[in-house]
Amino acid sequence: MKRKNPSQASSPNVPIDLTSLLDVIFIFLFIVLASMTVGYSEQKQKLKEKEEIIDEKINEYLNETIDEEAIIQRLEDYDEQYLGTKVKFVSIVGQYSEEEPSIRIIRVDVPDDDPFVVEIYDDDGQNDAYDSIQKYLEEYVADNKGFAIVVSIGEVDILNRDYDAILRRLESISNEYTNVF
Repeated sequence: MKRKNPSQASSPNVPIDLTSLLDVIFIFLFIVLASMTVGYSEQKQKLKEKEEIIDEKINEYLNETIDEEAIIQRLEDYDEQYLGTKVKFVSIVGQYSEEEPSIRIIRVDVPDDDPFVVEIYDDDGQNDAYDSIQKYLEEYVADNKGFAIVVSIGEVDILNRDYDAILRRLESISNEYTNVF
C-alpha cells in the first residue's frame, strides 16, 4: 500500500528526477568559478606588472649617480665667498660586505684622500675599529685646521651600536677641536 503525503492529497504521486536540475546548477557553478579564476589571474598579472614597474623605478632612483664632488665644491665656494671659511665635508657610511654578510664595513670618505675603510669581523674587534676611525679623523682634523670640518654619519645600513660608538668618538673629537661640526 502506497501512502500519500497529506500535503499532496490533491496531486498525484509523481516521482521527479532532479539529476538534470543538479547538472544545470553544477554547470552554472563551474562557469562562475571559472570566471572568478580568470579574473583573479588577470588581477594577479596586473599587480605583477605594476610591481615590476615600481621595482624598475626604485632601481633607477637608487642607481642614479649624484655628482657629490660638484655639490661639495659648490658648497665650499659658497661658504668661502659668503662666510669666509672653507668647509670640508666628511661622511661616514656603514654597510655589510657583499661576500660575507657577517662582516661590517665602515668607510670614511674625505674630499682630499682615498676613503678610509675599516672592516669589523666580530664584536671583539669593534672597539679597535672605532679607535682606528677616531685616530684617522683626529689626524685629518689636525691636518686641516684652517677648514671647518662637517662630519655626517649615514644612517641607512649602519648598525645602531656602530652609529652610537662613532657618534661618541666624534663628540670627543669635536670637544678637542673647535673646527669639527
